[in-house]
Amino acid sequence: MTATAIPQIEQQIAVVENALSLLLGRPPAQVGRERLADAEAQVNGRVVDVAVSEHAGGAASASVNPQSDIHASGAYRKSLVGTMVERALQSAAGLPCR
Repeated sequence: MTATAIPQIEQQIAVVENALSLLLGRPPAQVGRERLADAEAQVNGRVVDVAVSEHAGGAASASVNPQSDIHASGAYRKSLVGTMVERALQSAAGLPCR
């Protein structure tokens, strides 16, 4: 990874964080890092591949407790958080998203 890629990755992170906030029924915002620390631990120091992204997605799902509202159930949003994290990692790593 080069230094020129960092702003692009930061932009991708911001887009995903905004989407995650909306999925959790909150206004678009940065996601608190402490909430996804387990997901980050699955990625830190590893080359991102499909297995790493799946483990991080599972950890992200386990780390959140979204509320249900008229738009979606909390369980659906919890599952979707994991899927979004998994796809974001795969996209950032240049892998085909499943």
